[in-house]
Amino acid sequence: MDFRRVTVSTVPGEHGQVLPVSFTLDGMTVEVISVLDRWYEGGTPGRPVVAYFKVAGSDGRRFILRHATVFDAWGACGVD
Repeated sequence: MDFRRVTVSTVPGEHGQVLPVSFTLDGMTVEVISVLDRWYEGGTPGRPVVAYFKVAGSDGRRFILRHATVFDAWGACGVD
């Protein structure tokens, strides 16, 4: 999967995590209609936590958003 850098607007979620509510990709803002799935990897020595969100966008497509928490950097790739 090729993730492209995106700007993401978030709201506070459970346990201090953030939830995406919209993101800007190629100059277009996409609202997150729903979070379909979420998972994490890392969190061990030498592997920072990376959070993944599979979301339904307001444009009718599905995306995977990736949040590298230690850098507060977001990426997106289209699922369909």
